[in-house]
Amino acid sequence: MLVTKIAFFSDDDAGALCGRMLCLGLSALHGDTTLALAGAAPAAGGAGAPGGTSVVALAPNANAFEVERAARAATTLGGDFVAALPLTSVRDRALRNQFDAVVTVGFQEASASRALRAARYLAAEDAGAFAAAPPAWFLAGPGQSELRTRAQLASAVGPRLPFATRALPMALPWLSPAERRRLAAWEADATVIRMGMLLAALALCVAADPGARRLEAADLATLMAARTLPAELALSDRLVGLANAYEELDAAVEAMGWPRHAACAPGRRALPARVGATHARRSSDGEPAGIMPRRA
Repeated sequence: MLVTKIAFFSDDDAGALCGRMLCLGLSALHGDTTLALAGAAPAAGGAGAPGGTSVVALAPNANAFEVERAARAATTLGGDFVAALPLTSVRDRALRNQFDAVVTVGFQEASASRALRAARYLAAEDAGAFAAAPPAWFLAGPGQSELRTRAQLASAVGPRLPFATRALPMALPWLSPAERRRLAAWEADATVIRMGMLLAALALCVAADPGARRLEAADLATLMAARTLPAELALSDRLVGLANAYEELDAAVEAMGWPRHAACAPGRRALPARVGATHARRSSDGEPAGIMPRRA
């Protein structure tokens, strides 16, 4: 079984909320996931989590050994491990080395700017320099089009600048304070669950090749089609499962006439986190919205 360890580094609540969103997306695969929150009270935030998802607390200044111990406990039985950690600790190579994919993010403009700077690297660096520590990828928040553009222009294939940035090809949706509180309580509407599936797919792709300079929709399609080696087959199965669940969610929303962006009622999810048991494909003449490719 493919086990993935993913970390979000942030100096606001974006990391924790992205962790919850990612867990909602991964829950479509019917596997076990552990969400580790730095600075959280013991067992805080676990109530209402989708089936198969557990929440554990880490010390605010958790070091590599403490994270490794938590990850080992979570992945012993084959479950994924997702962590939300302080942005200041992203420079700790030993800590980053505990993860397959590392993402920096911030909801507020100042936090996002710091997250973008933390994801920069010298364009002249050799890929081998990252062998002992996966590099950071920047995830743009809502309304951060300028930062996202700066990250894309600073990519290794863009203009020749002294630094470069790895950026995920998506931006987080805008969430009101009430919607952020609901997500913190594991309540999510169709839009948030769809974004969680997209984020999960991108995180899995980054984990497969963390040193890649760019990630695009075509890369997801390539990884979905690669089924020769056991690791390729395992990743392909997970990406295909997410793509099917993504389409199935669209079909459920259309069939029930629910608005995709409707806020869910307090204490309830607008849609279940596990969208169907079989992920049966529906026929479609086009690609689903966003960057999730369909498997032919």
